[in-house]
Amino acid sequence: MENILIYLNDSKNLVYLISLSILIAIMIIISKKNELKFSVAYTKNIQKYLNLNIARNYLIRLKFKKIKLTNKYQIHKSNEICWVTENNKIVEINSNYLELCNEYNFQEVIDNNFQLIPIRDNETGLLYPQKEKVVIDGKQHVFKVNKICKKNSNIYSALDITNEENHEEILNKQNETNLHLMNQLTDPVAIYAQDGSLVFFNMAFKKFASMDEEYLKEKPNESDILDTMRYKDLIPTQINFSEWKKKQLNIYKTLNNREQWWYLPDGRAIRVLSQPNPLGGVTHIFENHTDRLALENETRLLSSIQEQTIDNLSEGIALFGTDGRVKLTNPKFNELWNMKLNMDGVHIEHLIDALANDINKNLFDEIYTNIVSTGITRRDHSGTINNNNDKTIYYKSSILPDGSILYTFTDITDSFKIEEALKEKNEALIQADKIKTIFMNNISYELRAPLQNIIGFSELLEDRISKEAKKGSSEYIYNIKKSGNELRYQINQILEITSLESGKISLKYQEISRKKFLSLVQEELYQLNFLDYTFKIEERDVKNTTKIYIDTKCIPRIFAGVIKIFNKKNNFEDLKEVKVQVTVELEKKSHKFVFNLQDELIENEYSLEDINDEYIYSRGDIESTIIQKYIEYFNGEIEIHKQYNRIVVKLPKKYK
Repeated sequence: MENILIYLNDSKNLVYLISLSILIAIMIIISKKNELKFSVAYTKNIQKYLNLNIARNYLIRLKFKKIKLTNKYQIHKSNEICWVTENNKIVEINSNYLELCNEYNFQEVIDNNFQLIPIRDNETGLLYPQKEKVVIDGKQHVFKVNKICKKNSNIYSALDITNEENHEEILNKQNETNLHLMNQLTDPVAIYAQDGSLVFFNMAFKKFASMDEEYLKEKPNESDILDTMRYKDLIPTQINFSEWKKKQLNIYKTLNNREQWWYLPDGRAIRVLSQPNPLGGVTHIFENHTDRLALENETRLLSSIQEQTIDNLSEGIALFGTDGRVKLTNPKFNELWNMKLNMDGVHIEHLIDALANDINKNLFDEIYTNIVSTGITRRDHSGTINNNNDKTIYYKSSILPDGSILYTFTDITDSFKIEEALKEKNEALIQADKIKTIFMNNISYELRAPLQNIIGFSELLEDRISKEAKKGSSEYIYNIKKSGNELRYQINQILEITSLESGKISLKYQEISRKKFLSLVQEELYQLNFLDYTFKIEERDVKNTTKIYIDTKCIPRIFAGVIKIFNKKNNFEDLKEVKVQVTVELEKKSHKFVFNLQDELIENEYSLEDINDEYIYSRGDIESTIIQKYIEYFNGEIEIHKQYNRIVVKLPKKYK
């Protein structure tokens, strides 16, 4: 069948075409008016056939110039875009080529040599097929162009591969992205082609294999790389390395995924994942699990130690989760509560039912409320529970970071009984102390009352006898009075030491002049009027101070007691009056009081540690005990020097 091309730029041809169209329309109208009894589908086919044949017969009879396309180059049956050139000019195109030339008809393409795709007749050295990029209707298309050279012409064929190119570009970008991501991985990655050559490696693999990057870029095969890694102790030690390597390289044939563990000589544990690639070759990933395995071993060891520790604790342990169920107990817990069943997973409500038995469940209310509360309202608390075995159990809770709550239960039955016994003993001691205090108060009255009577009557008798000038009777009365005063002094000491032992010491600090203070000491010395001589205080120069802040109740008593103790070693029977010279020195942190008695020497030197020495006085002496307790109370010092019968007392300075 011939192909006919009509030029519409000819006015005659245009008139014929219009007439033909009108004729066809009239025939369709007439056929409808005659009400032909054909089916709709059959009528359309008949009309189409008639129309085409009429048009064809009419055009054949047209007397205008036509161009007959020869199929000389066999390009009109091709599905590709085809064109023929001679001397860089298009001489023939097929319909596929013409479809892309929207603004041109066949003759215009030929006449204007419209090159949809650039013609490269005169270019040499080009290898076909070539890819050409062409913009058509504002869109870029990629064509795969082939060229067949004839004697005087060139036949070109082009296939639109735009979609394939786009997919390939996307795939290439995706591959580049994947390779970039693999290069950022911390695990070594190596990809080998089907022939065993290295086609990709990341920096982690370069570091792991300890190989130069230039060497790896030369694409060595896996066999050589394994040899190098063996030399560097980067593979497990093998008895038969050749056999082992053969098994390693067998993955290129089996195409099965593989997982291995490499335990290197340096102690590292490497997990090697090998996966065949869809396009051939294999990918190896080397994961370093050394730290993870060490951590797992350490965790298991720690867990085992903790489990052993918990199981051997002397306290019962019960761990409750946020859901109020038991997560952990130890054997001691079961022993304390006589539990024979495993209570793990049991809710606290059912656990209390098992623990309480015949005990009042109200004892567990606080524990129950704390466990079933939310994590915010849970709190640490403690208490005691008495179970039906006459055991006293102490419990204490601790809130853990994950919201769980841990209870410890301790059997304090023995310690509780000891505590109760101590409390009873302490109460007995307190009661005994009260009785002793009451006794001392009573005996002080019972002793003082008749003693005061003796002293009073002796004074009356002494006064009356002195008037009657009976010398013998006056001496007897004096001795009675002297003995009574000494007895009163001793009774006062007994009462004083009782107060000291009970800790009931009342102090009275005042800022007073040295004269006033020394007068208080003199008053204390007057209490020694049962002696055959008296002590008289004489003031010496007071250095660095005129007034002192000091206790005016107990400290004068200390000084009088020290002088009396000193009297036991030195016999002043030949003297009626013993002079005591006192010097007050203000030091940085203390008051220093120096007492000088007469001018006779003491043979030895003593300190506070020697104050109980029998050479000075007998052990258990009331006077020495009182003085020692006072000195310890004030944290002071006493020194007795051999020079000039000197006694030095140091007391820490007290501030207002």
